[in-house]
Amino acid sequence: MPISVNTELIAFPQREFAQVAYRVMGEVFALHRELGHLFDERVSIAGRDTTQTCCIV
Repeated sequence: MPISVNTELIAFPQREFAQVAYRVMGEVFALHRELGHLFDERVSIAGRDTTQTCCIV
C-alpha cells in the first residue's frame, strides 16, 4: 500500500537521524515493556500508539 503525505520530506543528516531513531526505539521498547513480550502487535493498536507517541513535528 503506498504511503502519501501532505508535507515536504527532508533528509536528516546521519547524526540527527541517529538521535531521532534512538528516541523512537526508546518509545517502542517502553511500549513493549508495558504491554508484555507475548503481545501481538500485528493485531493490536500498538502500532497506532507508537505512532502517536513518536511523531516528531
